[in-house]
Amino acid sequence: MFLRRPLPVEVIRQVARKFLDELDGQPRREEGSSSRSAPRRIDWFVEHGYDKAMGARPPMARLVQTRSRGPLANEILFGKARSTVRTAVAPILARSR
Repeated sequence: MFLRRPLPVEVIRQVARKFLDELDGQPRREEGSSSRSAPRRIDWFVEHGYDKAMGARPPMARLVQTRSRGPLANEILFGKARSTVRTAVAPILARSR
């Protein structure tokens, strides 16, 4: 049986920043650079996106999908943001034809 040591909080924080930066459309920058994500947002993902048995990446990816990507996609497709997205994307689509 393989026993893992718990990850240090700072490592979990780096994983959270990586996922949230990708979600925000921000390219991954070098270590030590700041993230646009609010510290409270990162702290919430650090607290809820880590499992001692699985580490940080799989649970964090699942959490980002269920709490951020999925709801955002639904809002864009079916919610209030729908008309805004359509308005912003229509000129781009017209140029590509």
